[in-house]
Amino acid sequence: MGDFMPSTFTQEVAASRRFEFGRNWARFLKNLNEERITLARCSLCSMLGTDSLADKTFPDAGSGSGLFSLAARQLGAQVRSFDYDPVPVVTTRVGGAPEALEDNHTGWVLGSDKPERAAVEIASLLKNDIWLQAAAKAGPEFVKSRFGLERMLDETVQLYECPP
Repeated sequence: MGDFMPSTFTQEVAASRRFEFGRNWARFLKNLNEERITLARCSLCSMLGTDSLADKTFPDAGSGSGLFSLAARQLGAQVRSFDYDPVPVVTTRVGGAPEALEDNHTGWVLGSDKPERAAVEIASLLKNDIWLQAAAKAGPEFVKSRFGLERMLDETVQLYECPP
């Protein structure tokens, strides 16, 4: 498995083999408001035939804006999400999301999950080119060391090894 570099990402985007989720999300935040969140919540309730997701887990595989993850959380779900993008991860203190990054190093854990406050914090981060470049460089190595196949295989083998 080759090392992930931002230039590889750029090539994959240009060849339509990858989508810029992080940049898409940053653009989406400019239009996020309570009305859209309420519509997403109602849509989710209608589709699932319930008005509560208490005691449920909601997976988010980094395939959209996160709007429905927010709606699911507001309906009581535990949201589990991940993303694979050189634009640094930005998250709130939801479920296991903060564990997927090193706060202020490979990503950013927002101080608030309120859309308006989150938008202000994210806009500030997007203006900090030095931090963005450093986080984009540190992120892939962190993910590889924490969630990489080699580490997972080593831990699996250790689990099944019998003591001498």
